[in-house]
Amino acid sequence: MPWNKPKFVILVVALATVVISGLLTAARMYQGGQLMPEVPRSTATTKEPPPRFVLDGVTMVGNVIEIKAPDSPLGKRSRIHVRFRNDGEGPLRIKLLRTNCNCVHDFLVDGDKLELNGASHVTPPGESGVITLEWLPEELDPEHPISIVAAEFMVNDPRPRFHSHVRLEVRTRVVASKEGSE
Repeated sequence: MPWNKPKFVILVVALATVVISGLLTAARMYQGGQLMPEVPRSTATTKEPPPRFVLDGVTMVGNVIEIKAPDSPLGKRSRIHVRFRNDGEGPLRIKLLRTNCNCVHDFLVDGDKLELNGASHVTPPGESGVITLEWLPEELDPEHPISIVAAEFMVNDPRPRFHSHVRLEVRTRVVASKEGSE
């Protein structure tokens, strides 16, 4: 059988196209050297109805809730409460991501303490709740008496302002404790 150069070239080009296509597909699926396939954004087969995180009595600028708190006595726990409700049709999940200082003692939702990157608190549709942020001032700086205590948490509300996290930021003035008061 005589050697047919044009058929051989077509076969080599076709084979090279298949190999290159396979390599590009593998590179797209495995995203570098991790050898972990790309996970689709939503793995649920049925989409859950969305929640709607609504604050009561406070305003939010962007994704930040700013609160001016009363003075915080040095060495004594202080706290603020933020009321919210779920006006959506699906369950609202709240998860604590981080705090800005060691002075944050507790982050509670409806009395349940949330741990950093721990389990989420779930509020059913139509229900209300309370977020409580507790802190313990341990330093008094007369040159900078205003302290910012913050906690960042995630909610599963799909609206863009809640895309990554919500920041609860409390501004308070740390003052010396009064003797004999508890």
